[in-house]
This record gives sequence, C-alpha cells and structure tokens, in this order.
Amino acid sequence: MIYDFYLQSNAEKVERVIEQLTYKDGWIFSIFSHNSNTVSIFELRISLDVTASISLVSSKKTIQMLVNHPFSVPNYPMDDREAERWLLDCILLVEQHEACKHFRIGGDPLYYQNHGEDGSSYRITRKR
Repeated sequence: MIYDFYLQSNAEKVERVIEQLTYKDGWIFSIFSHNSNTVSIFELRISLDVTASISLVSSKKTIQMLVNHPFSVPNYPMDDREAERWLLDCILLVEQHEACKHFRIGGDPLYYQNHGEDGSSYRITRKR
C-alpha cells in the first residue's frame, strides 16, 4: 500500500535524523509503530525527563517522570531535509507548550494548552 510506504519511509528518515540529533539533556526522541484496524501507524514521541513537585495533603513530594508528546509521522513523501524540518517543527511545538506552562505574570499562569481529548496541546489559549 502506497500510504504505508510513505509512512514507513518517513519514519525511517526521521529515525536517521534522531540518531544524529543533539538536543537538550533530558529530551528523548523515539519512533514507535503499531497497527490499528490493519493500518500501520508511525509516531514520533518526544519525551521530557522532568522533576515535578506534587503537593499532597500532608507534605510536598518531588518525583521524576517522563512527559510524552506524540506526533503522527506525515503520510506524504518527504526528503531528508523535510524530515529534519518536520522534527524541528515538533520540537518547537513542545518548547512552546512548555513555555506557556512556565510563563507567569505576578505569579499567575496566563496561558495553557488543553491536555484533554477535546483540544490541541499546542494551541495557545489565554486563561483570562
């Protein structure tokens, strides 16, 4: 199937870029594949190894966790430069997402991305 050929070819190109990529410590890049209703799906996953503070009723606890940002590999033909640029675009979306989480005025976060099923994690929305 041509559709699967482009997906697999693009996933391989992105994987070659990942093998040569140098980026921030704690950022993990990987390609995953799985089948859904006889259709192959290839996904880039950008994972951030982060330390988070969790406030519990009785205390505050710090934990290490991986935050995953999945991106579906495009199904159109890409050359090596387009694969590099697509990966950079994905990284920039994750950076934007993280910046909005940490951007605060007077201690208040003003922007957030939707983490639920009903919206994009990468659309900037002002809280007030």
